Amino acid sequence: MAGIPCRYNGGSFNFPELLSLVEGGKAVQVCPETAGGLPVPRKCIEIGEKKRAIESTGIDRTEEIEKGIHQILKTYPVSSISAAVLKDKSPSCGNCLIYDGSFTGKTIPGKGLFAEVLFKLGIPVYNENNYKKFLQTLL
Repeated sequence: MAGIPCRYNGGSFNFPELLSLVEGGKAVQVCPETAGGLPVPRKCIEIGEKKRAIESTGIDRTEEIEKGIHQILKTYPVSSISAAVLKDKSPSCGNCLIYDGSFTGKTIPGKGLFAEVLFKLGIPVYNENNYKKFLQTLL
């Protein structure tokens, strides 16, 4: 969310306020998909049946994403995480919507694998649509 190209298509999003937090040492940038060894760019992944992360080719990428989540939480213990700003609709980071697994562009209410873990740990999760609420908590 702060300019690192880790999206499936090699793109990134640039939110200057978030980048400022990273540059100031108050936030870190992580991507469960790349932390788990998936390349950039990569095939689209959507959450299919039984909360599995399925690539458009049919390959199950759940293991790689779970590996990335484990690596992130090993590097940044839960006690050090006050909140997360993630990319909605992502199979890892979606916190309100996810793609439905049909690869037709249809979204459904739901959480990605990483967002779900953070939610269960009680960590507040924001996205590109509501991250300014998070920034207000820092004032």
